[in-house]
Amino acid sequence: MREIIEKALNTQCHGQFIIRERREGIYQVIIPFFYEDGDIVEVYIIPLSDNKIKISDLGMTVMRLSYSYEIDTPKKEEIFKKIIAQNRVNEDNMSIYLICDLPLLFNSIMTFIEAVLKVSTMEYFKREIIQDLFYEMLEEFIQDNLSEFPFEKNVFPIPERDDLEVDYVFNSLSKPIYLFGINNSDKSKIATICLLEFQKRNIQFRSVSVLRDFDVIRNKDRRRLESASDKIFPDFQDFQSNSVAFFNREYH
Repeated sequence: MREIIEKALNTQCHGQFIIRERREGIYQVIIPFFYEDGDIVEVYIIPLSDNKIKISDLGMTVMRLSYSYEIDTPKKEEIFKKIIAQNRVNEDNMSIYLICDLPLLFNSIMTFIEAVLKVSTMEYFKREIIQDLFYEMLEEFIQDNLSEFPFEKNVFPIPERDDLEVDYVFNSLSKPIYLFGINNSDKSKIATICLLEFQKRNIQFRSVSVLRDFDVIRNKDRRRLESASDKIFPDFQDFQSNSVAFFNREYH
């Protein structure tokens, strides 16, 4: 089978590759494409029949990625699967693979390598990933670090207004704390509208707004939110660093 694979690749690319049998029925294609750290991209070929080939990384890409970036939340896994789908490959238990016909082997290897390299640099999609993960990260942090302060999620302080929702309400004070997570300018506008309407109804509360990133909120939206909100954490890192002390001051 090795000779058949070599012949197919030679016919299709006339090029620079080496094939090594790693174990029975599994061949590694050594081809000059590299991960960011300089190691060669791992491409394995598993013949399924005389004409069907499975190209796989045998799970090595995600394993390498895990040294610096774990796919350890539902949202990260969703982003991973989105990259997989967009690049026309498949995934099984974090092993990336592509099944092709033998005459299309070289082109399929190129498609596969492109997908693998995108997955291997997931950690650098920082802004996009943090934006997508913000509410998940906020919830996880609150549950892990502010659980001593009783709270409810997704609360409607005015029952007949289901458009005025508070992300978290911390209740055991004479004035409850209404906390909003602010991911972008649109959410900033919504939070401002909520706060102003609650104030108009003379609801007694204190408000906290947690911005994902100060710079992603448009200036005019940020100024309106600052005017309406009692306390603003300018980014998620600031909330992580200072929220426990803030809540301790409020509660004690």
